[in-house]
Amino acid sequence: MWLPLHSVFVRLRMSSPGRFAPFALSEVVRRDTGLVRRRFRPTRRQFVREPRAVPSPASVSRHPAPLPTLSRQRLTGMPDSPRFPCGADHRPSPQHRSSVILAPPPASPRAMPDLRNLAMQHPGAHSLTFRGKRSETAPMTWGQRAIWKAIRWLGDDAHYFNIRRIAKIPAGISTEQVETALSAFVSRHEVLRTRFHEEGDGPVQEVWAEGALSLTVADAASGAADDVAVELARELVGLTFRHAEEWPFRCALVLQDGRPAVAVLVFSHLAVDFWGVRELERDLQQLLDGSGPPEPQWQPLDQARFETEGPGAARGAAAAEYWRRTLHTVPPTLFRTVTGEGRPERFVRLGMNSPAVAVATTVLAERCQVSTGTVLLAATAAVLGAYTGHDTVALQLIAVNRHDERSRRLVAPMVENALFALNVDDDTFEQTVRRTFLTGMNAYRHAQYDPSAVDEILDEARKRSHGALNLGCFFNDKRMHDRWENLPHTDAGPDGLRALLCRTTVTFVGSWERQDATFFLHTGYAPDTCLLYLMADTELIPRHDIDLLLRAFEILLIDSATGTLDLAGFRSTRATTSTEKKLGEIAG
Repeated sequence: MWLPLHSVFVRLRMSSPGRFAPFALSEVVRRDTGLVRRRFRPTRRQFVREPRAVPSPASVSRHPAPLPTLSRQRLTGMPDSPRFPCGADHRPSPQHRSSVILAPPPASPRAMPDLRNLAMQHPGAHSLTFRGKRSETAPMTWGQRAIWKAIRWLGDDAHYFNIRRIAKIPAGISTEQVETALSAFVSRHEVLRTRFHEEGDGPVQEVWAEGALSLTVADAASGAADDVAVELARELVGLTFRHAEEWPFRCALVLQDGRPAVAVLVFSHLAVDFWGVRELERDLQQLLDGSGPPEPQWQPLDQARFETEGPGAARGAAAAEYWRRTLHTVPPTLFRTVTGEGRPERFVRLGMNSPAVAVATTVLAERCQVSTGTVLLAATAAVLGAYTGHDTVALQLIAVNRHDERSRRLVAPMVENALFALNVDDDTFEQTVRRTFLTGMNAYRHAQYDPSAVDEILDEARKRSHGALNLGCFFNDKRMHDRWENLPHTDAGPDGLRALLCRTTVTFVGSWERQDATFFLHTGYAPDTCLLYLMADTELIPRHDIDLLLRAFEILLIDSATGTLDLAGFRSTRATTSTEKKLGEIAG
């Protein structure tokens, strides 16, 4: 059996002085299962290669030597992508970086952890067997088909959607117990032992009853388990899943002082969404502590059957009809049509950290008796309408679609887009917020549908608009908390809110060559501030305007929280122009 080597440990071999190989293969047979566990142990055996130049200790500490390129074959057993070989010395550039960040990448070589001192011994591959209750092939669920379309569009860049988690292992748990828990974990959840591919009738999910999963095991120096885990996660998440040939789940285990310390979990978005990941994290922790979680009662196969029969099919038909009606009421596009491939960094995301927005949004939510998410959605429509000059704004909302206990416990992607259309021409902002609540609820209600049925409706609308249709503006409130728990102490009056503006920061997050969106605003959560992230196509929204659009949220929300804001006045000039003027007045 070939064993994958992780670059963390290959790097140790490269840096060892003299002609010595620091690892030797050892095997241990588990008495309970008979499985052979293979590991690399330290040794002083002669190294047969020609000696390579070794940097001096001083130069190593200042500039760590490049790590050898890791291949997809070594980590997953799958062939390399010709465009994105994976290696610790080949980190994804910002335009290829995953949107799910556990920790920020090192700012410089000096900040990068020196992995020679982090890793003590070996990586190894353990084979985890699983055995479930059924095997079956069925159509993909609507949620799976929605993300399948995006994954295929991105191609080799689809690792952008991968989801990673790092889980602490409770004290007193042995390696064998972790392996047993992971085997049960995959056995319980059918989606983790599923292959996805196209057949003549469309995309399908193929659930396997039995099989094996590779578990990468790595040893870390004392106190360095977290750093090694982050490095493992960074590499595993950077590989695009080949869904027809591999499971949509990768895992690794980091040992410290011979005991399990941290588990690394990487999921394909085709298997789970962020809600489903929370269910999986809770399930694994219960398996590890022996509390015996209940068996999942609703799996993707059941969901697919529900969507093609009875109430589920009727809900999908009603949602498709809602899309058909709504598309007749909105402008086909908010921006001019752009042709061509653009530039390598055409799509730019900036992030704003604003305590003032958090306080003002809370004031408005309490005044209008709605959620803070509703206030932020209304602000997005108002700012976008002012910037583009349109009276009606169409946004696609990211709908979680977890409406009952059964769907809330389902481990599968349930997310689809909801079509939201709002008139933002002449009300006060508070009136707009109240209308946003009802309009948004109706949009979310009609967000479960067969993607192919809605694609046909979109094709009809595209023909009516002579090809101009572009629903490329999105809003996604990703927070799990509607209220901020530790807001700054202020009287929420004009002076207090404007004083908070000095604490606002806007930072660069990343850039991409391709994105299937023109304007994408999403939230993040922090207990004491509002985190807003705006990704935009700089062919249509210059980078300077992205910054000003984020600050326009502040001006709009603060002015409305401290008085009555008429949207007609807000729209009288482009949002960026009025924002620049307002910020100048405040600074003055």
